[in-house]
Amino acid sequence: MRGTNRPRRLRRLSATGLLAGALLVIGGLPVPAGASGPLPTGPGVSGEMQISPNDGNVYETVSAAIDPNDPANIVAGAYSWVSPYDGSSSYLRPVQVFGTSNAGTSWSSPSSLPPTPTLPYNVSAAEGRFPSLAINASGVTYAGSIAMHGGFHPAPSPSLVTRSANHGTTWGSQALISQDPTAWGATLIADQSASAYRNRVYAWQSIACCPDSPNPYMYMYVARSDDGSNWASTQVSSTGGGVNPVVGSDGTVYVGVGGASANQVVITKSTDGGVTFGAPGSAVTFAMPQSAAMLPNFGTPNCSSYISPNMSLAVDRTQGVNDGNLYLVWADNPNPPHVHIYFARSTDRGATWSTPVQIDTGNANDAWEPALSVDDAYGTVVLSWYDRRDDLGNKFYRIYYTQSTDGGATFLPSQTAVSSAQADPTTNCTATGFSASIVASHGIAHPFWTDSRSGTNEIFTARVSELAIIRSFGRAPAPAGSPTPWKPRLATTPPPTSAAISQRGRPVLGSAPGSWTTTRSPAVRVSGCGTGCSSMRLR
Repeated sequence: MRGTNRPRRLRRLSATGLLAGALLVIGGLPVPAGASGPLPTGPGVSGEMQISPNDGNVYETVSAAIDPNDPANIVAGAYSWVSPYDGSSSYLRPVQVFGTSNAGTSWSSPSSLPPTPTLPYNVSAAEGRFPSLAINASGVTYAGSIAMHGGFHPAPSPSLVTRSANHGTTWGSQALISQDPTAWGATLIADQSASAYRNRVYAWQSIACCPDSPNPYMYMYVARSDDGSNWASTQVSSTGGGVNPVVGSDGTVYVGVGGASANQVVITKSTDGGVTFGAPGSAVTFAMPQSAAMLPNFGTPNCSSYISPNMSLAVDRTQGVNDGNLYLVWADNPNPPHVHIYFARSTDRGATWSTPVQIDTGNANDAWEPALSVDDAYGTVVLSWYDRRDDLGNKFYRIYYTQSTDGGATFLPSQTAVSSAQADPTTNCTATGFSASIVASHGIAHPFWTDSRSGTNEIFTARVSELAIIRSFGRAPAPAGSPTPWKPRLATTPPPTSAAISQRGRPVLGSAPGSWTTTRSPAVRVSGCGTGCSSMRLR
């Protein structure tokens, strides 16, 4: 999603959009559209809370990371700006980072990233935007951001990285990733493997070019550093577009780059710590322009807001049967007028991809900004996104969730509501911000999103029990090929703590007395998986 100050385009209003008293029906009872709640949420959803402070400022565009050594430690960063936005370059505040040491039961007050350092070129940059957080195998937290100056291109927007040894309580000095004044982007990932490149951190960047062209971001790079201060870069593409980097269990780095056309993405990989990248595999094609699409009822009248595919890449690192699987999710509109969430998977490390399928199957309205992750213990593929299915007027949104326990071959028959209130994307200039986030470990998923139920954009989160959702559909609870025992419980699995980590570094979920169902219901086929596909079920 992007926000600019150009005049808003005229929109065609639907008949339902003109109904002042549109109703939402939940459980047979009509609820006014846009009701503040509480509305019913899905099984296994708990701990929904606002983690940003009520200080009058706007918080949006969130990135989260979870400590591989202790999944009770999670950090989430968001950019913040003064409300109301007046178009000046001084509206931005430093990126704010929130932390929890008890798996989301409570959250710390935010810490601010350090000020922008003196730059090697003559530009006065404001504070950070587009946060990206990563935690390496030793528990060191990295935070990336872009020092904005009130606009995008062609003026420089330097990419910065800082690190913290205490999950964001304090931060070191900001380091510049690239000396190039047109380098843009600091999407981070850290190597948590046992490879020779363990703890290396990678940043995905573009070199800006041609702001008036259909695709202004050209020359894609992957930067690498072993300490967050000293960086080297490798060019991975001479065309714009791409997807965030991920690192597999063997240290292989995967990154998405533009394909033969502007509406394609291909995956290229590095097995030498990001020094060189190989030839890309086959393309995933999408319909929505990377330069954005307009949504109705989105942003404010003086700030034209739009969305892009917001592609997200994830990899299975469990060393189980699905280890090395790549997953891709994005927003798309192949059948206008509505935007939906689409998914594809690769079981050969990006060489080929399954046919894209729609994830938000119960949604007749718009959905956007999907977030994707893989549970690092069980390999559960978890997704969340903004969704308007509960508003007949296609305006108010909630967060929805789904998951797959068979390597992305099937997903749940229906999606799960996470947020207990509808929010209004027209209360703030940039609507829902530029991205949402989700992390998952040891059976608990943590979605993060921008929510305006209080009247201004704030950051919310919740806990989702993967096991409770599986059992709600009457399915046996063990994910296929999981390297970690997953013992059933009668109650929702509590959030993991340091004490719950076994000698293998993974929690062992204790089984409760009593019985539990092993009845299997038909899986929803969402992906072509070739020979043997009929045997793949959630189990």
